[in-house]
Amino acid sequence: MTDSTDTIETMPPLTPETRAALERLLEADTSSAADPAALVRMLGQATARLDADDEMLRAVMAAQAAGVSWKQIGASLGINESACRSRYYGRAADLAGRKAEIAKRKEATAKRARVRATSIVPTDLPGMSVAEYAAAAGLTPTVVYRMLDSGKLAGKNVELDDGRRYRRVLTPPPATISE
Repeated sequence: MTDSTDTIETMPPLTPETRAALERLLEADTSSAADPAALVRMLGQATARLDADDEMLRAVMAAQAAGVSWKQIGASLGINESACRSRYYGRAADLAGRKAEIAKRKEATAKRARVRATSIVPTDLPGMSVAEYAAAAGLTPTVVYRMLDSGKLAGKNVELDDGRRYRRVLTPPPATISE
């Protein structure tokens, strides 16, 4: 048997889980004295990891883009054309969708970082915040929200250009009564 470290190092980029499954398989005792059920389990785990690995999907997609037929790809994987197409055709769209979703999330994160860098809390909003009003009036924020919703307090919803929203209380708080 070849040195498993050299073999693993020459493999294409794989996820750590797939790499570990293949390393376990290469290091396994495949002699007739070994537990055959354990060997089948390890083969199954390695196969499942390879099927789930995005690198395998990328390789199949690259072969398709290069003009290799599903029949040829299936033959190189040891499966028939129909099985190959059903296993990888739909996953290519899934991978593209995941990439688009990841790009969208990264852009949203970058936008939030830009917003945070400019101003965490705007200071030029009208009226008082719900928390400020609640503290000044000796109420809880929940009570202030209910009073705003019922019309007992004048309020305004303010939306900034970056999408942040604030609920502001326009009614001045009652004067505190000193004893």
